[in-house]
Amino acid sequence: MGFGDWTNIILALALLIFGLRDIFVNNTAKDYSKSRNPLVSWFLSKKEQVTAKHFVRALGFPTLEDFRKQVKKKKSHNYRGAIRILSKCIIKSEDEAKYSYGSDSRHQSLYYVDSMGFAQKKENCMDLYSVMIHLISKIETDYEYVFSIKGGNIPLATAFSMDNNSVLSIIAKDKNEMVNSGNNKDNLINYEGLRDLVEKAQENESREIKGIAIACNLANGSNFLDSIKAYNEKIEELKGDGTIPQNIQKIENVYILYRAIKGEELDSKFENAGLKCYRYFDLDDDFKACLYEIQNNRKRVDDFPCHKCIKGKKKRNCTAKHCYKLI
Repeated sequence: MGFGDWTNIILALALLIFGLRDIFVNNTAKDYSKSRNPLVSWFLSKKEQVTAKHFVRALGFPTLEDFRKQVKKKKSHNYRGAIRILSKCIIKSEDEAKYSYGSDSRHQSLYYVDSMGFAQKKENCMDLYSVMIHLISKIETDYEYVFSIKGGNIPLATAFSMDNNSVLSIIAKDKNEMVNSGNNKDNLINYEGLRDLVEKAQENESREIKGIAIACNLANGSNFLDSIKAYNEKIEELKGDGTIPQNIQKIENVYILYRAIKGEELDSKFENAGLKCYRYFDLDDDFKACLYEIQNNRKRVDDFPCHKCIKGKKKRNCTAKHCYKLI
């Protein structure tokens, strides 16, 4: 389990303990404030403000109900949350025409997963961001910048810096945006936000500044992979000539919500480039059809084909690439 999972467990236990404390204190006539044991006097005294209500207020939640909703919401930000998001995004062709996946259009399906459109609404984007944080926390917690491309999910990439001002967003521009403006290194090397990254590295020379790559989905992954490879090569080149600090690290891990098709070639492509691509699911038409049934309330989240595999059952029969299997 990741750090966030343990935090949820600790908070839930604290809520339970203080809730039981309230029940006990409110149903006893004894005044424990006079106890000789200071811990008993502090914890069970009716005169003290030691209640679950005050505990959760100290954590920044106005009411117990707000806390419960937040804990429940956080628990949904895992593979179940990923399934719910995908079921909201799925679209089925009405006229039996097929959607094409990948730059060469070799893969076709009756279903399309519009995760890019889903992320345009702020609330949806934060749900997607929270699900991605759960996936990332399974692998690492000390990244300081996220890399994405203009053709990727920009709202998702920028959500990282909006939620945590210590994390920077680096966006690769389109090729036709390339402008050589002399000493302006941001434009010269075609990456928005790089100047901020360089400044951060200069201010923190004693530690490595690590980054990760983010996208909501991939098909064959070629364009995104090429962009990451070009970025890593440029970082090494600029470190070599002293243009940027040595402590800026290349990207090693890539995180996506899902892959729109199945097949092993994507992983070998990334591995050959020194990268690992983590995601929740690889979706074939059976998976997409199930998501469509969940969307229309004809199936439940727990009916999704990977559910039993993720919960520790029938792993050998599962061909999906999700984080629980990869680690």
